[in-house]
Amino acid sequence: MSEENIKMKEEELDEEFDKMWTETVNELSFAKMKVEDIFTSVSHHLRTNLEQKGSQANGLLSKKPLKEYGLVPFKYTVEGFLNKGADKVKQWFKIPGNAKAVQQTADSIITDCSQMMTDKMKKKSNCHDTYIEEILNMIDERLQNNQEVGTDITFEVSLKQHICADAARRFQKMHEDFLQKKDPYRCLNKNKEKFLTDFKDVFHNVDQCQKKAEEFTDRCLKHAVEDFDNRSLGPDIIGEMRTSEEFSTRMSFQY
Repeated sequence: MSEENIKMKEEELDEEFDKMWTETVNELSFAKMKVEDIFTSVSHHLRTNLEQKGSQANGLLSKKPLKEYGLVPFKYTVEGFLNKGADKVKQWFKIPGNAKAVQQTADSIITDCSQMMTDKMKKKSNCHDTYIEEILNMIDERLQNNQEVGTDITFEVSLKQHICADAARRFQKMHEDFLQKKDPYRCLNKNKEKFLTDFKDVFHNVDQCQKKAEEFTDRCLKHAVEDFDNRSLGPDIIGEMRTSEEFSTRMSFQY
């Protein structure tokens, strides 16, 4: 076979693959997974958690978006000249509710919540609403066990805003990383060139069809069964090859 004929044969294979690829992808039962705004979800859970705390808590939550919190280390401060003076006295006599004790409590809670976030992210799974619920429950439990510190609603809200903002950023990355690596639609398109090579292998050796289908299923569906129907995409593509008259024989590309 001449070099020109070989080139034309490869070009026709490329064209047929692109046509089949487009048709097959359009027929798939799922769409590309959408990136969710984790901040919106976390903000909702935070507001729900504090809704029983009254209008003051709601007012504090409404001051600015959650995204503006958690960007710098949390620092508890006492406002007002008289309050600062009173706090000095509390520290001298080690009276509960002084700024130093409150800061230590906050630091301890933040550290524990941060560790919980790290543990969640190690799973490399998708983000779930239960994650932020667990964090808020931990904060509530720790505050309940440290009532002697004498914290108020302003402290509670600001602490939760700080921790939830950090959680939202980290869980947003976790969510996007999961979609990038585990979404079958993205995986499918990311590996299009490999499938083109597989397609040509199938054309030259039909016996490899099942092997290619299994490879595809393992690469793109194994880690996504929790988020959408687990269906074999490989057989869809290979099935199209096997049933299409153009690919039933090598003679289709002979000149």
